[in-house]
Amino acid sequence: MESSPQNLNPTPSESSSTNTKGNGFYIERPSDLAVVVSLLFEPTRLKICELAYSAMDELLKIAVTGKPLWQQRKGQKFDTMDKIEYLIKYGEIKETMYEITKLAKVGEPQVLPSYNSLHVGYAPTPNTTLREPLKIEGSRDIRYVKTNALNIVQMFMNVDQWSTTFYNIVSRAAFLGVIVNGVEGSCDGRLQVMTAEFQLPTPLVATQECCFARYCKKLSHNKWVVVDISLEKAFSCPTNTFRRRPSGCLIKEMPNGYSKVIWVEHVVTDYRNLSSRFRDLFSSGLAFGATRWLNGLWYMLLREYSGRELVYVIQGNDPRNRVSIIQMNTGDDQLGKFFVQESYEDSIGFSYIVYSMVEKLALSSLLNGGDPNNVVITPSGFTILPGGMSDGGTGSILTIAFNMFQSITSVPVFLPPESVAEFNKIMAYTETGIKNALL
Repeated sequence: MESSPQNLNPTPSESSSTNTKGNGFYIERPSDLAVVVSLLFEPTRLKICELAYSAMDELLKIAVTGKPLWQQRKGQKFDTMDKIEYLIKYGEIKETMYEITKLAKVGEPQVLPSYNSLHVGYAPTPNTTLREPLKIEGSRDIRYVKTNALNIVQMFMNVDQWSTTFYNIVSRAAFLGVIVNGVEGSCDGRLQVMTAEFQLPTPLVATQECCFARYCKKLSHNKWVVVDISLEKAFSCPTNTFRRRPSGCLIKEMPNGYSKVIWVEHVVTDYRNLSSRFRDLFSSGLAFGATRWLNGLWYMLLREYSGRELVYVIQGNDPRNRVSIIQMNTGDDQLGKFFVQESYEDSIGFSYIVYSMVEKLALSSLLNGGDPNNVVITPSGFTILPGGMSDGGTGSILTIAFNMFQSITSVPVFLPPESVAEFNKIMAYTETGIKNALL
């Protein structure tokens, strides 16, 4: 285990594998610039090292701890963190005392901001309501994946590969710099800073942005740890509404060609702008919990290829999870229209179908290795998320979205009535079809 930072001045050659530029830092947006500037100061870099090493120590403990820290809720296969137990064993003193005080007053656990956040405006005032803006959720799940541990580790440390693997969760990711280089250029001991936006498959929930450090360490010949920790304690982050407490994976390579992955997710979410209909999803640990991340890892590493539909690619073991090229017949002798469609469903009830019509020439270009960024798509589809869990219900949240083209010579300030009527007709037809399919 490392206790002090080494090689704090990355060179371009050492960092090129993760899309760095110039002096080892990559700037994608103006908001990233403030973070990159902060990384140039030695005290900040030392603080990041301190946070990362401490986060690794904590993750190694909580990943293998049993009850009472981890509990299984009724109807769920993954473990949920007991927040009070965590505060007693790992929380900062003032945060723990504040939580206990609230528990004594209200009679049940009240999820509160971290000690650090008490200095930036979240400290309670005498007339505050009981609903706190920040919610803390922790979850743990275990999966056996058919690949070696090093493949998983290398995927985590390459931002492009990581965001591609978890494309259902990561809508945008950027590499900002290396703080500590790995041993002889490897992933072992590498500490880097990243920023990412995390998404749900619905347009009704805004993406959650976080700036965090990712640290990778080889523990033995067959065991690795990869840990993330958000950096609001190291410098002023562009956003402070979604934080990652020590989260990540303990990866152990097994003798049968599989790897055992223990995944822990421990996040703090700002609920103030979250619709009440989605709060059960977050508080249950399903929104950005360990199981959802493991589902993404599972599907990506078990991809299979098959033929004809016109063409489809199966993702994972379930043939329903696939990306397809579909030809819709028009009822006459013409070739019809072509669509690219993705269908997806995982073990915790997240599912969606998204599609877009594509021009024949663009489709031909794609099939011949053309750049997909040059293809214009207008996605439509629907998502189904779990809902109604707080009252023991088994309902779902259905979101439907369509892109429609209109032949309009001028830009109106509102949609024509006939367009609204057509849109409502399509929505109602789609809703009825989904309900009928589920009955």
